[in-house]
Amino acid sequence: MIDRIKQIIDNEKLSMRAFEAKIGMGNGTIGKAIKNNTNIESRWIAPIVENFRQYNPLWIITGEGEMLNSSHYDDNPFNAEMNSVNNTKEPYTTDNRIDKMLSIMSSQQRTIEKQNETIADLIKKKDGTNANGKSASSA
Repeated sequence: MIDRIKQIIDNEKLSMRAFEAKIGMGNGTIGKAIKNNTNIESRWIAPIVENFRQYNPLWIITGEGEMLNSSHYDDNPFNAEMNSVNNTKEPYTTDNRIDKMLSIMSSQQRTIEKQNETIADLIKKKDGTNANGKSASSA
Protein backbone atom coordinates (compact mmCIF):
# COMPACT_ATOMS: atom_id res chain seq x y z
CA MET A 1 0.00 0.00 0.00
CA ILE A 2 2.88 2.39 0.64
CA ASP A 3 3.67 2.38 -3.10
CA ARG A 4 0.11 3.51 -3.85
CA ILE A 5 0.35 6.25 -1.24
CA LYS A 6 3.58 7.40 -2.88
CA GLN A 7 1.71 7.48 -6.21
CA ILE A 8 -0.96 9.71 -4.67
CA ILE A 9 1.69 12.06 -3.28
CA ASP A 10 3.42 12.23 -6.66
CA ASN A 11 0.15 12.59 -8.57
CA GLU A 12 -0.99 15.44 -6.29
CA LYS A 13 2.45 17.06 -6.51
CA LEU A 14 2.65 17.24 -2.71
CA SER A 15 5.66 17.04 -0.49
CA MET A 16 5.55 14.16 1.96
CA ARG A 17 5.22 16.69 4.78
CA ALA A 18 2.25 18.39 3.06
CA PHE A 19 0.59 15.00 2.60
CA GLU A 20 1.18 14.08 6.24
CA ALA A 21 -0.20 17.42 7.41
CA LYS A 22 -3.29 17.05 5.24
CA ILE A 23 -4.21 13.72 6.89
CA GLY A 24 -3.05 14.73 10.38
CA MET A 25 -0.06 12.40 10.46
CA GLY A 26 3.18 13.09 12.28
CA ASN A 27 6.11 14.56 10.43
CA GLY A 28 8.32 11.98 8.73
CA THR A 29 6.00 8.97 9.06
CA ILE A 30 5.41 8.52 5.32
CA GLY A 31 9.04 9.16 4.41
CA LYS A 32 10.17 6.56 6.93
CA ALA A 33 7.66 4.00 5.62
CA ILE A 34 8.73 4.62 2.03
CA LYS A 35 12.43 4.46 2.93
CA ASN A 36 11.94 1.18 4.84
CA ASN A 37 9.38 -0.17 2.36
CA THR A 38 6.91 -0.79 5.20
CA ASN A 39 3.22 -0.04 5.39
CA ILE A 40 1.56 2.55 7.56
CA GLU A 41 -0.82 1.84 10.43
CA SER A 42 -4.36 1.02 9.36
CA ARG A 43 -5.74 4.00 11.30
CA TRP A 44 -4.39 6.27 8.55
CA ILE A 45 -6.44 4.69 5.77
CA ALA A 46 -9.66 6.57 6.61
CA PRO A 47 -7.99 10.02 6.64
CA ILE A 48 -6.31 9.26 3.31
CA VAL A 49 -9.58 8.15 1.72
CA GLU A 50 -11.46 11.13 3.21
CA ASN A 51 -8.92 13.72 2.07
CA PHE A 52 -8.26 12.25 -1.36
CA ARG A 53 -11.76 11.35 -2.53
CA GLN A 54 -10.74 11.37 -6.18
CA TYR A 55 -8.84 8.13 -5.53
CA ASN A 56 -10.60 4.79 -5.53
CA PRO A 57 -10.62 3.42 -1.94
CA LEU A 58 -10.43 -0.15 -3.23
CA TRP A 59 -7.30 0.74 -5.17
CA ILE A 60 -5.74 2.50 -2.17
CA ILE A 61 -6.35 -0.48 0.12
CA THR A 62 -5.87 -3.46 -2.21
CA GLY A 63 -4.36 -2.16 -5.44
CA GLU A 64 -7.36 -3.49 -7.37
CA GLY A 65 -9.33 -1.41 -9.83
CA GLU A 66 -8.50 1.99 -11.24
CA MET A 67 -6.43 4.49 -9.31
CA LEU A 68 -8.87 7.36 -9.83
CA ASN A 69 -12.57 7.16 -9.09
CA SER A 70 -14.73 6.82 -12.14
CA SER A 71 -16.99 9.70 -13.06
CA HIS A 72 -19.81 7.16 -13.07
CA TYR A 73 -20.83 5.79 -9.69
CA ASP A 74 -21.69 2.31 -11.03
CA ASP A 75 -18.26 1.92 -12.67
CA ASN A 76 -16.44 2.12 -9.34
CA PRO A 77 -15.64 -1.49 -8.33
CA PHE A 78 -15.78 -0.57 -4.65
CA ASN A 79 -19.31 0.81 -5.01
CA ALA A 80 -20.39 -2.22 -7.03
CA GLU A 81 -19.11 -4.55 -4.28
CA MET A 82 -20.84 -2.56 -1.56
CA ASN A 83 -24.08 -2.44 -3.58
CA SER A 84 -24.09 -6.21 -3.91
CA VAL A 85 -23.84 -6.48 -0.12
CA ASN A 86 -26.49 -3.87 0.67
CA ASN A 87 -28.69 -4.06 -2.46
CA THR A 88 -28.63 -0.29 -2.85
CA LYS A 89 -27.55 2.32 -5.36
CA GLU A 90 -26.90 4.98 -2.73
CA PRO A 91 -23.32 6.28 -2.61
CA TYR A 92 -21.50 5.49 0.59
CA THR A 93 -19.70 8.03 2.68
CA THR A 94 -16.17 7.09 3.57
CA ASP A 95 -17.20 6.32 7.14
CA ASN A 96 -20.03 4.08 5.94
CA ARG A 97 -17.69 2.29 3.56
CA ILE A 98 -15.12 1.60 6.23
CA ASP A 99 -17.77 0.57 8.79
CA LYS A 100 -19.33 -1.81 6.27
CA MET A 101 -15.94 -3.30 5.37
CA LEU A 102 -15.11 -3.82 9.05
CA SER A 103 -18.52 -5.42 9.61
CA ILE A 104 -17.96 -7.79 6.68
CA MET A 105 -14.47 -8.66 7.94
CA SER A 106 -15.82 -9.33 11.45
CA SER A 107 -18.53 -11.59 10.06
CA GLN A 108 -15.99 -13.44 7.95
CA GLN A 109 -13.76 -13.92 10.99
CA ARG A 110 -16.66 -15.44 12.95
CA THR A 111 -17.39 -17.77 10.03
CA ILE A 112 -13.75 -18.85 9.89
CA GLU A 113 -13.71 -19.54 13.64
CA LYS A 114 -16.88 -21.67 13.35
CA GLN A 115 -15.42 -23.57 10.41
CA ASN A 116 -12.23 -24.23 12.37
CA GLU A 117 -14.33 -25.66 15.23
CA THR A 118 -16.22 -27.87 12.77
CA ILE A 119 -12.96 -29.08 11.24
CA ALA A 120 -11.55 -29.89 14.69
CA ASP A 121 -14.72 -31.85 15.56
CA LEU A 122 -14.56 -33.77 12.29
CA ILE A 123 -10.90 -34.63 12.84
CA LYS A 124 -11.72 -35.91 16.33
CA LYS A 125 -14.56 -38.05 14.93
CA LYS A 126 -12.27 -39.38 12.22
CA ASP A 127 -9.66 -40.25 14.82
CA GLY A 128 -12.28 -42.02 16.92
CA THR A 129 -12.52 -39.52 19.75
CA ASN A 130 -15.44 -37.36 20.83
CA ALA A 131 -15.36 -33.68 21.79
CA ASN A 132 -14.10 -34.58 25.30
CA GLY A 133 -11.13 -36.45 23.89
CA LYS A 134 -12.49 -39.89 24.92
CA SER A 135 -12.64 -42.78 22.55
CA ALA A 136 -15.95 -42.78 20.70
CA SER A 137 -16.31 -46.53 21.30
CA SER A 138 -16.05 -46.15 25.11
CA ALA A 139 -18.40 -43.15 25.31
